[in-house]
Amino acid sequence: RVELTWNLNHRHSLRFVYAPIGFSGSGSFATPVRFAGGTFAPGSPVDSDYKFDSYRLTYRYLLHESDRWRWRIGATAFIRDAKVELRQAGRVASDSNVGFVPLLSAGVEYAIAPRWTALIDFDGLVSTQGRAIDAAAKIRYDLSDAWYVSAGYRVFEGGVDNERYAFGWYYFALISLGARF
Repeated sequence: RVELTWNLNHRHSLRFVYAPIGFSGSGSFATPVRFAGGTFAPGSPVDSDYKFDSYRLTYRYLLHESDRWRWRIGATAFIRDAKVELRQAGRVASDSNVGFVPLLSAGVEYAIAPRWTALIDFDGLVSTQGRAIDAAAKIRYDLSDAWYVSAGYRVFEGGVDNERYAFGWYYFALISLGARF
C-alpha cells in the first residue's frame, strides 16, 4: 500500500492511495462450474488468479483538533481494477472490469507520543445495489515532517448484488509508506 498526502492548508487535505490485492491458487471443483463463458470439470486441477487493485483519491476536512486528537471527514473517489481468471487443461476463462465507486471517508488520529500516532481510517458506503468498506486501525511513525511508515490491521469488504453477484471480505496486516507534501 502506498499513500501520498497533500495538506492544502490547515483544514483541507487530499490523499492518494494505491492498494493492490492479489491471490493465486490451485484446487478442484466437486461439481461442474460455469464461469465467464467457460465450463470447468469436477475433480481436475484448476489454477486461479484474483486481482483487486484499488486507487483512491480522498478529500478530507479537519473537523476537530486538540493536543492529541484530530477528526476528519470527507469523500473518496474509489476506482477498482478487478480480475478473476480460471485455467484448466488449456481452457481459460477470465472476468475483469474497472469501476468507479464514490465513498464517504472519515479518520481519527490520537497522538500517543512525539512522532507516534494511533489512527483509524474508514472509507465506505452502503446502498441497495451493494457496498464497499475499507477500514484500518494503524500505528504511524513519522520518519520526518514529510515521510512516515505505518502498520496495522485492515478490513476490506464489499461487492454488488445484481446479475453478476460478487462479494469479497478480506482481513490482513498492512504496512504503508507515505509522504506528505
